[in-house]
Amino acid sequence: MPATAKTYVNGFVSQGLIFSQDNTFLTENSENGSLEFHELGLNLNYIASPKLRFSGQFLSQKVGDVVSGKPKLDYLLVDYGFYNTGLNRAGIRAGRVKTPYGFYNDSRDLPSARPGIIMPEAIYYEGLRDFMVSTDGLNLYSNHELSQGSLSLDAYIGKRNTENESSERFYLGYTSDQFDVDYFKKSGININFEPSNSNFQFNYSYLHLEPDFVLPTPIEIPNQQGTTSTLTDIEFDSRIHLLSLLYALPKHAFSMEYSDISNQGEFVVDNSPTKFSTSGEGYYAQWHWTPLYNLETWLRYSYYLGDKDGDESNTRNYSKISTAAVRWHYSPSLNLTTQYDLREGDGLVPIHEGYDRNDRNKYWSTLLLQLNYQFGF
Repeated sequence: MPATAKTYVNGFVSQGLIFSQDNTFLTENSENGSLEFHELGLNLNYIASPKLRFSGQFLSQKVGDVVSGKPKLDYLLVDYGFYNTGLNRAGIRAGRVKTPYGFYNDSRDLPSARPGIIMPEAIYYEGLRDFMVSTDGLNLYSNHELSQGSLSLDAYIGKRNTENESSERFYLGYTSDQFDVDYFKKSGININFEPSNSNFQFNYSYLHLEPDFVLPTPIEIPNQQGTTSTLTDIEFDSRIHLLSLLYALPKHAFSMEYSDISNQGEFVVDNSPTKFSTSGEGYYAQWHWTPLYNLETWLRYSYYLGDKDGDESNTRNYSKISTAAVRWHYSPSLNLTTQYDLREGDGLVPIHEGYDRNDRNKYWSTLLLQLNYQFGF
């Protein structure tokens, strides 16, 4: 082993409680309280030389009836820094790399790094968590120290296989045996700028995704005329522009993120292609306050509208969420977080077993608690 080589091993284990009122959330048992919410992660960083690094994480995550808890490879990558002048550096990562997107996406795998327990759903899509976290492909990055401030650039391309039924549930609102989402093609860029002598931070992300729909057999669709049509192919293309702003003080931080979402695609029905397009948006505004060295609090409001041509009569098309969260750090390695959400609408809520979109209340609430322990050696 080279004299410069270093190995770091870290991990975490967490146990949570899910409770909801007036609707189920993540599991059909949530209205009575459910302990089906726990995580176990183990990550390793091996720094072979100043230019070469290997990193990976195995994760077992049980989230109600949405994520099974089966161990999986969260990310595994090799990072080669081919350029470094001290003030400017560049490199390339290959493998299952983290997806740079917004302020929190590349750190969402660590419970203590999240703003609360559940990420801002209007931006970070809990129902597509595995897809959002990482990409199987390449990530080219560079960091620059300029007279005007610090600039970071990322560009990535690849795909991400689906490991459960969450993708089908995300697009349909239910699980279908008639087709699969096999994988997503992904590409995007991320630009982060922190002006010199300023408390501001600006971020822009672009994400392009194309799910690969697999129809093992043609799907028969009933018509209003009493006949049936045959669906033989689906193509879907989504593009997201995300703008992020952060203003940070020693004990306070104010952040906002806004996403513009455009979807387009094509259905082939009875051998005739039919094109479609929709436009949506999502945003949140958040205040993070640290009144004591071992206490963090968040207040947040988020809004999501899946189709701007739709309205709020379809609760699956939108959501309004008011969030209050508190994290108490008992020690550097042990913390307890609680999060309470007042909710209107059902947009982007992860679909779980027993979920019935026709039997949902418009106004409801959720309460989550999570105990998290971190370790390293």
